[in-house]
Amino acid sequence: MRIIGTALSAAALVVATAAPAGATEQTGLYLVISDPDGTWGRGVSLDCPPNRALHPHAESACADLDMAGGDFDNLPGDQHPCTLEYDPVEATAEGTYQGNSVRWTAEFSNACTLDADTGWVFRF
Repeated sequence: MRIIGTALSAAALVVATAAPAGATEQTGLYLVISDPDGTWGRGVSLDCPPNRALHPHAESACADLDMAGGDFDNLPGDQHPCTLEYDPVEATAEGTYQGNSVRWTAEFSNACTLDADTGWVFRF
């Protein structure tokens, strides 16, 4: 899991900035998609509200996270049919959501089921 370990170490660089009184706290997450063995992977930073164009669908991903209350297991997703092909992928999120620590990992049977279950958040 060398790539995941390196990517998650980089998550330490994603820092939520202090929000002024009355403002919503920032969300800063590092998202990784990889194979379960860690032989390949890709990652991206997601800030909410979006202040940098690092995640290609930041506004939609932030809206999905807000709808789920920051709980990755409750993301609204984008339900669509997927094949039964078994080609597992792992999704990881680490950082902060509205000031709360996040560390989440889940395995999906293939990239299509990842997309169907997590929607905009892991579309990068």
